[in-house]
Amino acid sequence: MTVEIQAIIEQALQLDKNENASLLLLASDSFLNNNFQQALDNWRKVLDSNNDSINRRAIIQSMEMARQMLNSQQ
Repeated sequence: MTVEIQAIIEQALQLDKNENASLLLLASDSFLNNNFQQALDNWRKVLDSNNDSINRRAIIQSMEMARQMLNSQQ
């Protein structure tokens, strides 16, 4: 993720700390960079938002994969 994109995401989250698109981007970026705990934390925030427009099943599956990867690192 570029510095410019990170700044835009930070601005969006300052306006709304539960902005789902930004949290999903951060979670995906964290996962791709092997920061599985941060990915889990961001996906949890999205699930906790109770937004009906999110794909809960896909997020839960991604979280399970991140947990498996995290456990394999330990």
